[in-house]
Amino acid sequence: MQNKIVFILALLLGMQIPAFAGLLEQGFSAQYDVQRNGTYLGISANKLIKLPDGRMQYRAEIEPRGFVGLFLSDHITEISTFQIQDNKLQALQYLHHHTKGNRDKKKYELRFDWSQKHLYCSDFPQPFDLAPDTQDALGFQLYLMQQVQQRATTLAIPIATRRETKVFHLAFKGETTTETPAGKFATYLFESEKHGNERYRLWLAKQLEFLPVKIQNIDADDVTVELLLHTLTKTPMH
Repeated sequence: MQNKIVFILALLLGMQIPAFAGLLEQGFSAQYDVQRNGTYLGISANKLIKLPDGRMQYRAEIEPRGFVGLFLSDHITEISTFQIQDNKLQALQYLHHHTKGNRDKKKYELRFDWSQKHLYCSDFPQPFDLAPDTQDALGFQLYLMQQVQQRATTLAIPIATRRETKVFHLAFKGETTTETPAGKFATYLFESEKHGNERYRLWLAKQLEFLPVKIQNIDADDVTVELLLHTLTKTPMH
């Protein structure tokens, strides 16, 4: 409770002006280092762009690097397409494509039909019910960023996967200083309750409009996949 009060007071009293204002509106390029239980695996090259029709698209390309790259040829692409509706990020389409060498290991697409409240997955003939504010597995990071900008301290975020929609309950756990290859940041830590076999922890940087600079996904065996911000470039205005 005390942490929540401190969080709200910090927002009301006014924080430092972000060094990267307008990231969600203009777009950005970010590179994250990917680790598994402390072992370096490779990079995630993320890019947010504005499409000609006004929609936004967030893309993440994960590929092995370094010593691990000598043995692994896996490449994962995620593409999240969304729009801003009623001051909220609204998911429209999601693509997950996992290749190993020249072979497809897993590929599926989600389509969010908000008019009919249906969620379509390319692997199944019948749609699923679409709950309000459902996000995809990549875009939810930007949704959280946006909601924290609007002073949210607790969230219940439905995240659509290939087979089901999982509701992740995230709560503000306190302020901390987070070191990354991109530098040291004053951050807010949000942590999800354990859902099935996994949970999330995200460190959101105040001076970067609450962009996640550190992300952890922890499974039932306490295997931790971690992303750490390495570089960030804001898309220049045209």
